[in-house]
Amino acid sequence: MPDVSQSAQELILSMFDAAGIYFEALSKLLKTLSPDAGKSLRKKKASLQKEIEDAKSNLTNACVELVVEAMREKLEGKKGVIDWLTWFQDEAQRTNDYGLLDILEIGIKPAFQRIDAAIEEGAFRQDLSSAGPL
Repeated sequence: MPDVSQSAQELILSMFDAAGIYFEALSKLLKTLSPDAGKSLRKKKASLQKEIEDAKSNLTNACVELVVEAMREKLEGKKGVIDWLTWFQDEAQRTNDYGLLDILEIGIKPAFQRIDAAIEEGAFRQDLSSAGPL
């Protein structure tokens, strides 16, 4: 596993915490689908689906922070987070671990898509009139 900075380690742990919350919510929802599930548990299905959507959003947000950190490092000539993300993707595919693959599909991939959209919308452009002297 590639070395990353302390701040990147914290972001990675935050991503895994968010993934844990997502998997817990998904597990609760799956229990409602069981033939053994009681009527009260099946009634919770809609609220659990909302909980899953919130957890997905939180996972993606945590991944956005990690991707932004990777971009910041790249601007500084470092590549620890980029190497870690590459390693993570390779490990997910090598092991075919559905949990890791879910993190890629639900968190990291949408995070890159959000960053790409923000760049296209000019969110990262600096207003040259307020930039000060060059």
